[in-house]
Amino acid sequence: MGKIRYRIIPQPNLTFTVEIFGTGNSIYGAAGFTNVADAEAWINEKKRAAKADEMWERSSESVRINGRLRT
Repeated sequence: MGKIRYRIIPQPNLTFTVEIFGTGNSIYGAAGFTNVADAEAWINEKKRAAKADEMWERSSESVRINGRLRT
């Protein structure tokens, strides 16, 4: 079973970015959400479309992706 981690990051321009960390340390996401609720709605849509054997977990900590520390 794969684990998917995500986090919502506030941006200086008062928008929010979502980062999703998949299996194998891949990363993808979306930017430009005007509020956290819109970002969460986008995440929930991705969860519904994901494979049933993937477990989703919200992350607020720094994560190492492909050897690089993401904060």
